[in-house]
Amino acid sequence: MKKKRDGAFEKGYDFSKAVIGKYAAKYAEGTNIFRLPPETAKKVHLLSRKQRKSPESVLNDLVKRSLRDVA
Repeated sequence: MKKKRDGAFEKGYDFSKAVIGKYAAKYAEGTNIFRLPPETAKKVHLLSRKQRKSPESVLNDLVKRSLRDVA
């Protein structure tokens, strides 16, 4: 039987020393997240299902292969 979640944090978390915006400046400098074009994302998704790998693993393999071919 699963526990019901009421949306509140579990007891025991202490946020009294938390700092608001601690990493905001670092995030504003830039992140390493990018969006794939929809057709590319679909191909990666289909390839990951075919290979039974995660999409991230498939992308890593494709990038490594393309860099190997360039070098």
